[in-house]
Amino acid sequence: MKGIVAVEKRISFFLETLVTVFFGLILILTILLVILRYIFNTSIVGGNELMEFLFIYTTALGAAVSLGKRSHIKVTYFVDQLPELPRALVDTFAFFLVLGINLVLLRLSFPWIAKVGDAASPVLRLPSWVAMISVPVGCALAVLYCALDIYKIWCFQDSGRGGEA
Repeated sequence: MKGIVAVEKRISFFLETLVTVFFGLILILTILLVILRYIFNTSIVGGNELMEFLFIYTTALGAAVSLGKRSHIKVTYFVDQLPELPRALVDTFAFFLVLGINLVLLRLSFPWIAKVGDAASPVLRLPSWVAMISVPVGCALAVLYCALDIYKIWCFQDSGRGGEA
């Protein structure tokens, strides 16, 4: 059990670092592009496209990270009022729903990428699959986090609050 939690922490640390770096790059690029445009009347070729790609990855990876931290959008007032076992059942059901939705999106994303992923971006000339691949990556990570959370709910059930490792 400790090994699984350690691996999850490493994955989360890596993803949080990556999302932070992407956010930092977006911030730097935004400031730089504004300064270049309004002070020097110039720009960085492909800067806006690069920011779009970074934003897409930040969104996909950030959604998985928030799910892993159990900080995704949810209303827990009523669930928190439940006794331990019913709360664990409701949490498990919720994670199975999120897991199922992400599995469907994961399955549907590959035909979508195969169909429209060859178009090149206007300036950087990168194939659009470079951005689109963030969907299955984010969904796969969300599925992993949901499965881990379901596992933790039932492994930590005897130690008080289910799933709070």
